[in-house]
Amino acid sequence: MHQQRSLKTPITLAVIMLGLLVALTVGWVLLDVVFGAKERPGVAG
Repeated sequence: MHQQRSLKTPITLAVIMLGLLVALTVGWVLLDVVFGAKERPGVAG
């Protein structure tokens, strides 16, 4: 029989990667809104 592996490490890595993905997406959108509105004043609204 093979040894049972713990799922704690892969689950933790998956949660961290999803958190980073969400943080990067939110940051990207916020930067686009802040700096994009300054460059395109007629489009923002």
